[in-house]
Amino acid sequence: MRLRRRSWQRKMRRAIEQLRMQSRRKLSHLLSVLGGLCLLLWLAGSLMSASEDIEISDSSTPCTPIDVVYTWVNGSDPNFIEAIKQYDPNYDPSRFDDKNELRYSLRSLEKHASWIRFTLR
Repeated sequence: MRLRRRSWQRKMRRAIEQLRMQSRRKLSHLLSVLGGLCLLLWLAGSLMSASEDIEISDSSTPCTPIDVVYTWVNGSDPNFIEAIKQYDPNYDPSRFDDKNELRYSLRSLEKHASWIRFTLR
């Protein structure tokens, strides 16, 4: 009896493992197909937008490359605080505290990203 139970259990485990492997293969195949479709759609969209940019852009104004763009908020500006309080009555000043993150980030760029041009405007 024990041998039969064990062999039945082994057969069941093997069958379950085979089903798992089949479903994994199907899932990986489906994901690769979906990934290929997404890649094709992205390429088609980028090609279409590039052709639109060429038609719309004015050749007399040269484009300057942008290396780094920072969006920064002066949390101590009274006009900014009033504008925030209009839309958020639970304004928390610590959310916009200046902890010198901008300074540290710029120093880090200067130290670790030497290929970036440093022109501040």
